[in-house]
Amino acid sequence: MTSRRRFLRRTGGALGLGLGGGLAGCGYRPGGGDVRWRASGNFASFPTGALEVTDGLVVTVADSTTSFDIDREEWVSGGRVTAYSTADGTQLWSDHLDADLSCHAVGDGGAAVGFDGTVVRYGADGRRWRFAVDEPLLALGVAGEWAYGLTESGALVACSDGVERWWVDLEPELGGADVGFDPVVAASADAVLCSVGGTVHCVDPSGRRRWARSEVDARRFSVVDGEVFASSGTGLAALDGSTGESRWITDDRVGRFAVTTDAAYCAFDAELRAYDRSGDLRWAIPDDRRSGRNRPGLDRPDYQGRVAADSEGVYVDSSAGLAAVAPSDGRVRWRLSNRTLSAGPYLVESGVLVVDDGELVCHYR
Repeated sequence: MTSRRRFLRRTGGALGLGLGGGLAGCGYRPGGGDVRWRASGNFASFPTGALEVTDGLVVTVADSTTSFDIDREEWVSGGRVTAYSTADGTQLWSDHLDADLSCHAVGDGGAAVGFDGTVVRYGADGRRWRFAVDEPLLALGVAGEWAYGLTESGALVACSDGVERWWVDLEPELGGADVGFDPVVAASADAVLCSVGGTVHCVDPSGRRRWARSEVDARRFSVVDGEVFASSGTGLAALDGSTGESRWITDDRVGRFAVTTDAAYCAFDAELRAYDRSGDLRWAIPDDRRSGRNRPGLDRPDYQGRVAADSEGVYVDSSAGLAAVAPSDGRVRWRLSNRTLSAGPYLVESGVLVVDDGELVCHYR
């Protein structure tokens, strides 16, 4: 074979391989907003607060249910906790309690529920332990292997592995005071927060009281880089995790919010706003009239739903459907016309999760 023929043969083979590889991979490539997977189930019956995502789990909590027990051949009632995989929506486990639930929490490490003065703790494989507080519980928080509960008398109790670790009495008048929002407990590896009776309390995971602040009546918490973010009826505040010193990010009424390492994103008054962690406004988007793939032209959607964010994107429910927004300038990357969201968005490794028309749906980011 001559050198010329050898060259042409090699070139033709290379071209054929390249064309074949290109044709083999020329199929449709999913883009932002496309469905990655969906799972059917009884998701539509859960309010937003009773469905949360943590550590590869979608956890649903029903405070009170009634069902027929085939083995016992009788109707049974009580709370139920069910977990699904964030990878594909497969149900992993479900646990029925013999009493209605008074409170529940989902956080880093799993979930916890309270009923009849008892705490039950759940992890990736289901029920881990239970502990009798012997006092009605108003609110719970979860972090790591621990659960933290606020009792009816105004005490904050910590337990792990079914054992009480510490008990801190808050001011007695705060436990039963009819002031402010319903009690809230939130926990992280750095701090335990409790908002009750119009005051925010911060306690070390060891049980040592750090500070209490009455100027912020919080209904939601987020702890990022040791700083506490609290939303109330009068705005979003940032509190120093060590001293409790507060500063207001915004004094506008905040509905839902999400905090990343460098910004806070708030949905309120039909707008989505981005603030620097210092409180400076970055951008605000009252509407978006552009169109394109998964981004139909719509008139002034209201941004009043749940917000989820990380360094790569901001995702928010609106009256026009789920939207993905660029963190840098508020540009709408894509929007779906799913106007029936009952929960979400939640960020998971495989995408962004929502409950749409009774189904758990994972979208590509």
